[in-house]
Formats: sequence, structure tokens, C-alpha cells
Amino acid sequence: MQAPVLLIDDRQAFGRLFELFFAQTRYGAHPFCFSMTLDKALSDIAALKPAVIFLDNYLPPYDDFRDPLRQLRQKTDAPIVLTTGSELSELGCDDLPDGLDAFLSKQALSASAIENTLDAVL
Repeated sequence: MQAPVLLIDDRQAFGRLFELFFAQTRYGAHPFCFSMTLDKALSDIAALKPAVIFLDNYLPPYDDFRDPLRQLRQKTDAPIVLTTGSELSELGCDDLPDGLDAFLSKQALSASAIENTLDAVL
């Protein structure tokens, strides 16, 4: 069995949309897992052993990705992709912050964008 792809996002509608796009990629054979909270994702990571994690930038109660990223890095070394509707510069970043492996814009979300991101990190 292939390692799953884990999406952490507080919006169920985005989770469903992401899952539909993901299924259209050549990575669609990987199980897709979705968590709406960081706490749930953290409790599941040891069992899931995800191949990659897609992390929403704004995951309540956190103001941005930094603290969730730190907590995830304490549990896993799986590639982590930041997913957000903002540009990195809007997040106060000139480059991809340490601890992140890639960035995926929600504004340009598509099966090919997900596939290209997975190609880059896996």
C-alpha cells in the first residue's frame, strides 16, 4: 500500500475540491486523508506515515503556518507543502521558509498544479 497524502485545512469544501483534483493525478493511487484540525492531524501522523502533507496557511486557532509547521516537524520529516490563497510576500516571506518543501497556490489549484507539486517533493 502506498503512503497517503494528507491535507490539513479547516474548510471541508476545500478538502473535497482538493480530493477531486488529486484523484485526477497520476498520484491518485495514494490514499487521500483529510483533517480539519492540526490536533487531529498530529494524532494521526504516526499511524498514517504520510508521503506528503499539504498544510493550510490559516488553520484556526493559529494566525499563520509557522506554529503548525513547527509542531508537524516535531512529528514527521515528510515533505510539507504550504497551501494558501496568499502569495509568499503577503506572508512576510521573500523565499520559501525553512521547514517547508513547496508552496501551492489555492488560486491556481488544479490537478496539474497538484501533480507538479508532488513531482517536486516526492
